[in-house]
Amino acid sequence: MNKNRANEVSLPAAKLRGIRNPEIELWRFFFAVMVFLSHMSVLPNGALAVDCFFLLTGYLTMNSISRARMKGNTVPGTGAFILRKLSTFYPELLVATITTIAIFLLSRPLDFQLIATAAKTMINGILPLKMTGISISYVDFNGATWYISSMLIGLIIVYPLLVRFGTHPILFIAGVIICGFLCQYHGKLNGVYAWYGFTFEGNLRAVGELLIGATAYQAIQSFSQFNLSRLGLFFVTSIKYCCIGLVGIIAALHQTWLHGFALIAGLLAIAISFSDQVSDRRIYANKICLFLGSLSLPLYLSHRAITVCADQLIPDLVVDIEWAKVVICFIYSLVLALVVQGAGKIIRQHSSKLRKLFIA
Repeated sequence: MNKNRANEVSLPAAKLRGIRNPEIELWRFFFAVMVFLSHMSVLPNGALAVDCFFLLTGYLTMNSISRARMKGNTVPGTGAFILRKLSTFYPELLVATITTIAIFLLSRPLDFQLIATAAKTMINGILPLKMTGISISYVDFNGATWYISSMLIGLIIVYPLLVRFGTHPILFIAGVIICGFLCQYHGKLNGVYAWYGFTFEGNLRAVGELLIGATAYQAIQSFSQFNLSRLGLFFVTSIKYCCIGLVGIIAALHQTWLHGFALIAGLLAIAISFSDQVSDRRIYANKICLFLGSLSLPLYLSHRAITVCADQLIPDLVVDIEWAKVVICFIYSLVLALVVQGAGKIIRQHSSKLRKLFIA
């Protein structure tokens, strides 16, 4: 028993499927912080962190499909997969929507337009339809939630392709072509609301990056099989931090033509982290990283209300002090994220009891 347990513990973290990667969880938190700083006008290209979210989702989707097949289980259909995906964030989305509406209504004079926008925000929170192009306007109080809608649309398209074709190179090439088109046509990669007559730019961005993240899965698994020396692990770890640093540098610059390089660097850093071919694994093996990772989605979903209403929420004496304004807004955003996270857990606990009444 002890011998078997020792063998299990000695396996790389990437091989222990179903266990969250603490390092990736930490990066998820910093990606959310980058988006916050972008909305505070500190990082001009900080919204590129959303691209890393799409890459991560693509990888984890392919990982989920592979895990089911390795266990001999039936791979869930697209509908079942999307419903399961919704269940992972829907309570937080609802709470973030309600708190966002409350902050806007309490911080501004009431008028018909404000109430109408609050209604749109609520509808888009209950039904993530913002990026579908239907009559409900995508202009609402919580601009950050476009990511949720585009991710779901992207997964509806990408998931059945992954189930059917796996990590076929054609899918990777298709993802690169889509992202290349966006970079070439718009001169940037982080657009959202440009309309092509059939879909929004953000949806194409989601499909392309989900495909890239998912089809990189096989390469990551193959690389994880190498038996690297300590020097090799140190070298690969150094590359990872260089890539992360490059993403940070590009996020701080105004040059939009560098967006493609940020995507490549982000993909490489994520791939190295998931391959577990690193020498710093123990640094991240703690509950703090896991906690911060669990806070990333609530922070992302709820921070926009704080950044937009910053002048109304912070003391007058620091309104004109940029660094103080950023710090106070970040503290407010963290507190709101904790509220969203806690309320989401409560809703999930009670909804699971209700769900058992209808679903075996």
